Amino acid sequence: MLRKEVLGWKEWVSLTDFGIACILAKVDTGARTSSLHTIDQEVFTKDNTEWVRFTIALDAKENRTVTAEAPLVARRAVTNSGGIPEDRLVIETQICIGNWCTLAEVTLARRTGMKCRMLIGRTALSGTAVVDPENSFLHPTPLCD
Repeated sequence: MLRKEVLGWKEWVSLTDFGIACILAKVDTGARTSSLHTIDQEVFTKDNTEWVRFTIALDAKENRTVTAEAPLVARRAVTNSGGIPEDRLVIETQICIGNWCTLAEVTLARRTGMKCRMLIGRTALSGTAVVDPENSFLHPTPLCD
């Protein structure tokens, strides 16, 4: 039987595809899809493929940002935390918490007012990780820039 990684309900995440050593994430089994707080999004064509350029806010005050690009995987209707459907752009990226890593679909969203800049949904966890809702930060904090 495969041993599943135990994650706290809040963890520091590394997004190495975008050069991000640490971003605060809420691990939320109530959410199907993972999402990432972005300030802006621009769809463009590169090598006959749709890509999206976006700015990731690393902190709640949006003082620290990273501009990134990724192939556009889909456009999807997602129900936000307020129960309202939104059309969102979807990318795929590797998410790492400690030594646990997974390739996940992530929607680009405005998470203004949310303390955590990222939300890890249950499809990213499926089959490889479980959440301990009584604990947070079960994995070492990465070296944040």
